[in-house]
Amino acid sequence: MDFDDLLVQAMQEVATWGGEARIHLGQGQMMAIRQLRWILLDEYQDFSELYFRMLDAIVKANPIIRLVAVGDDWQAINSFAGAELRFFERFSEYFPGAETVGVTTNYRSDSAMVLAGNHLMNHLRWRGSPARISRDAKGTIEAKYLEDVWIEFRKDERYRQDRVADALYLLRRNDDKNPSESALKQAQALKLCSQIMLKEGLERKTLLLARTFKVYGMELSDFRERLIRVLVHLTETKTEILESQILAMTAHGSKGQEASTVIILDATQRQFPKIHPDNLLFAPFGVTPYAVLEEERRLFYVALTRAEHSLYILTDRHEPSPYLDTIKALPGMPGIAEVGQPPTPKPRALGELATRIKMRIEQLDCADEPKPIEDG
Repeated sequence: MDFDDLLVQAMQEVATWGGEARIHLGQGQMMAIRQLRWILLDEYQDFSELYFRMLDAIVKANPIIRLVAVGDDWQAINSFAGAELRFFERFSEYFPGAETVGVTTNYRSDSAMVLAGNHLMNHLRWRGSPARISRDAKGTIEAKYLEDVWIEFRKDERYRQDRVADALYLLRRNDDKNPSESALKQAQALKLCSQIMLKEGLERKTLLLARTFKVYGMELSDFRERLIRVLVHLTETKTEILESQILAMTAHGSKGQEASTVIILDATQRQFPKIHPDNLLFAPFGVTPYAVLEEERRLFYVALTRAEHSLYILTDRHEPSPYLDTIKALPGMPGIAEVGQPPTPKPRALGELATRIKMRIEQLDCADEPKPIEDG
């Protein structure tokens, strides 16, 4: 049985026993559904059809139950698990007589992150109000480019001192060849992250976020371990202290998390948004390109709003995430900075399928929101 099977079985139990169906409270204690007076639903933006059917069965078995649902549609990123925003958007239709209250103040982040999040989600405001600022502190947002980080590996004796210092970031090779492209990117990212953390202070909690469990050609967990080893070497800080202060996870896994400093890794157009060609196969089930792009934007919103005081976005000058351009376009953005001057872009060649997907993304991202289609 999987989790969906458990939900179906629960519905069947409630349908069979009605108000006498019992909930296990642990340690041998039970409670009949007829005894319930309140049901509190957290993360309501992730509500699914099966959850609704189970809850509907409970409410029918005990009509005096009152519901309180708490959610944020800007953090709806779990459609892959069956979540559907229609339950959030039309709450009073599914639960007649319901009222809604907006609670939009952000108590986590400094103003820079709040304003950046609002600007990123500007085209979705028909679904709610922008977040309100609760702090006077501006905070910092910086876009940093791997190409600006020099890793010295030239064998000339003139570069020996820098080469020895930068060997800390490079994987050792058994041959005498130059590092591969992926090894160089890993080294640049490690050096950049170590510089950021030394600047911010190792006593601050830092969150490393990536789109998937792989980043710069390696496992995200391995990247974190290598970064910790680098910082131990540079500062002689105990490993266990850094392990408690540096966390690494995917943007999906970061929901509900927060840290003084957040570093978004590999924020390129191949990762944020990450559009898989298989998405096109799910059109018969209502998965549209527009819906996929909406969720990808919400995912980036979740990532950037994990930061309390400092946000660093690591990207590539040749293919930066389009969301980065959106944030940088915010008028009067407080605290935002861009390191270095951009050279003449030299974009990578894309394959035929990737080119078609990129064009579709650009068309949809500029298009007006399609009108909702009524059920039935």
